[in-house]
Amino acid sequence: MLLLAPFALALDYQINANIHYDKYPETVLDIVQSSAPALGDRPGVIVIHGGQSDKEMMFDPYCLPFVRHGFVVANVEHRLAAVDDVLQAAKWFREHAAQYKVDPKRIIVARASEGGQLVLMVGETAAFKIAPEQLDELWPQIFQWLKKHKITS
Repeated sequence: MLLLAPFALALDYQINANIHYDKYPETVLDIVQSSAPALGDRPGVIVIHGGQSDKEMMFDPYCLPFVRHGFVVANVEHRLAAVDDVLQAAKWFREHAAQYKVDPKRIIVARASEGGQLVLMVGETAAFKIAPEQLDELWPQIFQWLKKHKITS
């Protein structure tokens, strides 16, 4: 029975890997989402790694928990000169939201370590500002996830 456990976990999500969002070889992202069909548009999250890691390191600690809470994840790889890349990835995700049944008004950005300044850049871009009432819909899911992973109390 334990031998089948990894396969059971693998079945609850699907990945569209290494989608190019810009012209550089490093500018790829993975779309990670539930294998279950979406009944409506879902929230999205753009996951950005820090300077000393890559998108693969973000998969288990960041991507999977968001997927299990109903989000569609864009797990972004970027070059070291990352600001333009991350903005381009965010633009791509928003433009392709309908393809993945993501509500473009419910996209958030998450990061690890040095990715914080990149999240700030995306958040300050006018196209990604959301109204407080839209954010109110997402906070319960976000806080529940943060509490579960002991990131906040």
